[in-house]
Amino acid sequence: MAKISIRIEHTYSRTGKHHRMSLALIINLRDGITTPDPKELKLCRGTYVKGFAYCGEYNIPKGCILAYAYITYGPRGKNKGYITIFNEDGRELLKLKCINNKMRVVSGDIKYKNFATIALNNIYRVDEYAKHR
Repeated sequence: MAKISIRIEHTYSRTGKHHRMSLALIINLRDGITTPDPKELKLCRGTYVKGFAYCGEYNIPKGCILAYAYITYGPRGKNKGYITIFNEDGRELLKLKCINNKMRVVSGDIKYKNFATIALNNIYRVDEYAKHR
């Protein structure tokens, strides 16, 4: 098991035009998708003023993959960010750049791209952390 520092956030700018969402998902090939427990993370300062952010180090369980996505949404529906896939040893398997929901490979093996798509489709789950504040 390896420790990876993660940041889970959903913050807004003062004007509300920009917001950033970042989420880590634990993908177990047998059991499905889970999110890290917020009790293991601590509150920290986010990129923008409004909203919430959690920071900390997280252990990846044996036989699981961690998908970490952070995306900044701008005016007119534009978005950009990165999605990174880690294995249980903490090694980076794949890094993708995401611009307007189109992904391109920065580094790594393309066969893990379906895990990145799962992370991008589940980015809305970051709001589950809002009730733990």
